[in-house]
Amino acid sequence: MTGTQTHVDFWNEYYAEHANNPQAQEWRALCARVNGELIEQGLRATGHAAGRTIEIGCGDGALIIELVSRGLADSVVGYEISETAAEYVRNRQLEGVEAVHAFDGVDLSGEPDDSYDLAVLSEVIEHAGQPVELLGEARRLAHTVAVQVFLTDTLASRRRANQQEEEKKLHRLNRFNVDSARETLAAAGLKVVHDDVSQPSFVERTFWDRSPRSLAKESVVEVFQRVPPVGRRLFGSTYTAICRRSRFA
Repeated sequence: MTGTQTHVDFWNEYYAEHANNPQAQEWRALCARVNGELIEQGLRATGHAAGRTIEIGCGDGALIIELVSRGLADSVVGYEISETAAEYVRNRQLEGVEAVHAFDGVDLSGEPDDSYDLAVLSEVIEHAGQPVELLGEARRLAHTVAVQVFLTDTLASRRRANQQEEEKKLHRLNRFNVDSARETLAAAGLKVVHDDVSQPSFVERTFWDRSPRSLAKESVVEVFQRVPPVGRRLFGSTYTAICRRSRFA
């Protein structure tokens, strides 16, 4: 079995379980609300007007709901490496969705150049086998590209072997910090026009485990997060970048 097929099988199984798990659906809806707000802040700051949008790595469609309800997209076409997830989104019959397709994680050659106003990749390139190539496809399809990356290249993760094993289990193939995320965007011919780093809220961090021990631990984390430079170096955070095509690419 190839590495690509293993990756596809993982996500097919993940979304098959997700479809029958209300708590997992609640979790992804929570994450979509948070990520949707971050993308909205960036797009509003850059004066982006709603239009036709492609979401690459659309998962279960939770972020599509946010993009449409927040007025960030008039219509959306979704692409997802998991056919199970693509079918799940189709069956949801979400407002504003033109179509949802399964793809190999890189090749979007069936889509014409400049066919979208906005491309969105939210927490996708850390899972991508060829992140630069995938971002290059987004650049080809849309003048504006919104990218979110969960940054796991932290001091804590470098020191904890079990953390690195956990990353593998989640099929995060690439570990980023702010600098390496920006370098990857530049390599794909994208110029960052607005970016921000945010840390997970207490609600997000305790969603799956609200035991007394977990709550106490996350309360300590909360203290460190009040000093953003320290918190970002120690713990995972979300990098949100609004990009345009670089004239030098």
